[in-house]
Amino acid sequence: MRFFYMLLVFCYTGSLAQKRTDSTKDLRSAIAITPSSDEESKFKNLESNLRSEKDTLKVVFSDIRLGASDFSDHLCKFDFGNKYGFIDRQGRVVIKPTMRFVQDFKNGFAIYHFKNQYGFINKKGKLAIQCKYDDAGIFSKDRLAPVRKNGRWGYVDTTGKEAIELKYISVNNFSDGVAQVTEFNGNQSIINVKGEIISKDYGRYHSTGDFKNGLAQVSIEDTANRSNILKFGFIDKSGKLKIPLIYESGFDFSEGFCSLVYKKKYGIIDTTGKTLVPFDYDMIWPYSEGQAICMKGEKYGLLDLKGKHLPLNFKIIPVGVSSGLICAIKGEMRGYIDTSGKIAIPFIYESVRKFSNGMGYVRRANGKSFFITEQGKCLFPCD
Repeated sequence: MRFFYMLLVFCYTGSLAQKRTDSTKDLRSAIAITPSSDEESKFKNLESNLRSEKDTLKVVFSDIRLGASDFSDHLCKFDFGNKYGFIDRQGRVVIKPTMRFVQDFKNGFAIYHFKNQYGFINKKGKLAIQCKYDDAGIFSKDRLAPVRKNGRWGYVDTTGKEAIELKYISVNNFSDGVAQVTEFNGNQSIINVKGEIISKDYGRYHSTGDFKNGLAQVSIEDTANRSNILKFGFIDKSGKLKIPLIYESGFDFSEGFCSLVYKKKYGIIDTTGKTLVPFDYDMIWPYSEGQAICMKGEKYGLLDLKGKHLPLNFKIIPVGVSSGLICAIKGEMRGYIDTSGKIAIPFIYESVRKFSNGMGYVRRANGKSFFITEQGKCLFPCD
């Protein structure tokens, strides 16, 4: 999404700002970031403890910090001595902590940053694509990632081959088998995964987004009112404007529906532009698992795919629905409710995060943090 976006990334205060590689060598030797002898000794001790605990993080180690990110692609980043590694869903260390700047895994690869250059590692911790680009984006399900070198953008595939020539001033991520690109003369085009142009010169928009549910958001300045205010609409893969440029803000399409602002109020439309939910809400977040969190005044609620409204009796942390659970607040404590509004996991935590890959990250008032199951049972590290 390229415009106003209020979705919270974390369920508790704090964020981690991280910058974002053809080799089969071990990652550490390939990029010359071998830990110091003290770091290696400390990590060997940690590994020994992990093995003694059946390879799971059942013991809290003061030198290891979990929760640097959520589980993504079934791996979670952790911090050990200001370097990052990854654990799996059983708490096993699968990639040792040797990297200072690495992003979460998406579709089998993670962006790695080394000596001001970007590349990618695979889920075995091997350097998959060399760090030789000035910037990079995530791999999409179409198995292509945008990369930039010498001011020009293009795409690499998972082997590191530059599958689409680096010749654009800007590009979007591939989604639904297509991507929007902009040439240096300002012309915008839609291309397929072979780099073939599907549509070109369909309009010069102020901003364009990724395709979701076959539509991509676009915006243009509201010249009719001689203002710098943007109006938003959506184009299809042929570049044809399918939903008019009349909206003031909003989100991308999700699960076939889109939350938008019209006359300063939120409502929901479908992919034909038909209104599903009237524009009289103060806030509506995108659909996830068939439910959209909404607000009227200070009251939270849920909207199903038919637009039916369910009032909620708790303050909600609006990061969507995952595993059928919603982050919620009661007094000073956090917990989870289900999509019927009932308490699913008690309000006993100081902070909670949205479930990811079937696991939730929580912190108690005593500062202890750990992952829990959808039933609220501690996974690791547990006392």
